[in-house]
Amino acid sequence: MQVLGLFACVALALADEALPIGTLLQYPESYNAHTVTLQGVARQVQPLGPYVVMDCGNVYDSYKFVLEDATGSLDVTVPGPCEKPKGTMVPVADGDNVAVQVMISVLPSDRLPPPVKGTATAIQRLGK
Repeated sequence: MQVLGLFACVALALADEALPIGTLLQYPESYNAHTVTLQGVARQVQPLGPYVVMDCGNVYDSYKFVLEDATGSLDVTVPGPCEKPKGTMVPVADGDNVAVQVMISVLPSDRLPPPVKGTATAIQRLGK
């Protein structure tokens, strides 16, 4: 709940300025390494096991999900804190309507269009 609270404080007005996922996917290079706001339904929510990050140590409570809107879908990773959590909780559930602020990464590839991923910097639950 603490992570969701932190995200919610930052994300109060996210839904008002959402970019359609289809626009992002149509022009991925224009958004690479930029933070954008997306809105949609969280699907396939999956917790990620602890992992190690240099200058941070063990990272806990990370998870990923697919964000879907009427125009497309995007894989989103939510990084966890760098310390042992008091309890594990995935604050976004499958089927939640959310607004998400994400840092966009266009991955190197010979494929066209190239793979695009997002790393969440803020999340706001909008309901089911």
